[in-house]
Amino acid sequence: MAGREEILIDCPPGRAKDREKGLTMLALKLDTDNCQTMEELRSDSGSLLGFCYQAIGCDCIEVVHPKRLPHPYVMIIDESGALKELPLNPLASVLYETDKHGWPIMGTALLMKEAMTDEGPDIVSLNEGDVESLRVVMNRALTKWSV
Repeated sequence: MAGREEILIDCPPGRAKDREKGLTMLALKLDTDNCQTMEELRSDSGSLLGFCYQAIGCDCIEVVHPKRLPHPYVMIIDESGALKELPLNPLASVLYETDKHGWPIMGTALLMKEAMTDEGPDIVSLNEGDVESLRVVMNRALTKWSV
């Protein structure tokens, strides 16, 4: 994989809200230059939207289910990335199967996962096992589609 790497240990999935200082989650950030980094996302308000807005640099997110990512992983993107003419995100676009339908991912993307929590279905933090699973998927994507 290209780029820098910083692995941070976070609280278990679905339990992030138990932290005293607000919501903390771990996500894989995919930049437009194919740099992938683990990001510890924090929000004093306890808002998933708040830290997604900050990490992606947007004011409206969209959660998509890329076919080249196994369940339960999801991609969180800037819903208005194309309208804002943000740069193409090659790796995120490959995972999203842009080569099949023509709709690219523009701007930074976050990879997280969906899970059932005490409050119902939700977006939750990655853990160390998820990081390894996503590394395998990324390596396949980088090799197979020459990103």
